[in-house]
Amino acid sequence: MRFFKPIFGVILFLSLILNVILYTKYRSRRALITINGQAVTKADMDGTLEQQYGALYKANIVRRLLIDQEAHQKGVAPTDQEVEEEFNKRKEADWQYAQRLTNAPWEIDEAKAAIREEMEQKQLLAYDIKVTDEEIKEEYAAHPVLYDEANRAHGELVAVLNDSRTEDIHRLMAQTQPHITAETIRQNFPNEVLFLGDNGKFTFFQALGTQTNHDLFSMQSGEARVMPAGELQALLGARRLVVRLNEIIPGHRADLNDPLVLKKIRLNVALRRAPPAQELLSNLLAKAKVDYDDPGDKERVERFFFPEGARPAPK
Repeated sequence: MRFFKPIFGVILFLSLILNVILYTKYRSRRALITINGQAVTKADMDGTLEQQYGALYKANIVRRLLIDQEAHQKGVAPTDQEVEEEFNKRKEADWQYAQRLTNAPWEIDEAKAAIREEMEQKQLLAYDIKVTDEEIKEEYAAHPVLYDEANRAHGELVAVLNDSRTEDIHRLMAQTQPHITAETIRQNFPNEVLFLGDNGKFTFFQALGTQTNHDLFSMQSGEARVMPAGELQALLGARRLVVRLNEIIPGHRADLNDPLVLKKIRLNVALRRAPPAQELLSNLLAKAKVDYDDPGDKERVERFFFPEGARPAPK
């Protein structure tokens, strides 16, 4: 009996290995979708995606890895916190960007990866460019709005799609005891309201020293107002806007002694003198060892890097 135990263990192990091999071999033939009895397998889907997007996807991977590797090698790769901060700033400044990611949260990781790549590429382009203290002062004097912290008004912005509902929605938005939430308003007026911004929170900006959005910045906390839809009428079909102000956060002038401010100014000045991004990519490709399973991928991938065929000579 003891003789059969090790044999049984070997058989069990070999059976497990065989099952793994068979699963790996045949899973691509398993139907993922069946339409009127016709199966669409993983192999069908992979083949279609490879044919339509394979070269572009590979080019994106090559570019992203080359830039990321070089940024880490030179010590200019951003931290996760820096990427997260930039991501949040973009959502706050661009309600359409925020709205898209709210509606498609599966795209958030890719959005952050794109931000990381952009930050790394800028740092690499500016890496060897020296910026003087005098240039920093001149840059700030010429473009203070790029570096000053603007006044911000946080609130809720509702695009009303049915004009006959405007007053009802305004009355609810203005109610403070109790405070009526955005979710409650959505439930009361299904398909008739759109809350714009990052998960229903909208930010208005006012550059220091300007009267931009003056009417909004004159509102009191908790106040709600009806406003014309403006360009959102054509974009969203909005009839009116209802704004509820939650808080105003005062801005401030940039501190030229702040290392983060100086880093931002230096980067912007340097980028104006930086070589084209294609030159950076050409140099990274020239010194990299990139092996392709399909020999034709080399030409196809580089065509996405240099669509006009004008690949700069590596330095």
